[in-house]
Amino acid sequence: MLDIQQHGVSSIKCPAEIVTAERDEFERYITNAWYNFQRSGNLQVGDKMVFKLANPPSTLMINIIKKECLS
Repeated sequence: MLDIQQHGVSSIKCPAEIVTAERDEFERYITNAWYNFQRSGNLQVGDKMVFKLANPPSTLMINIIKKECLS
């Protein structure tokens, strides 16, 4: 599950598979859900993202801080 937040408020929750890489048990990656979100145009150059992986790693929380809020 991806929980994508803006300013600490959930804006999108979507199912996504969080996969453990074969080469390292601590390396994780997410499947198509992130690609689809990124392609939607909601991210701009200069935006800050904070990633937090829940324990156990079934939900990845992504807090997006828009560039204009950083100044």
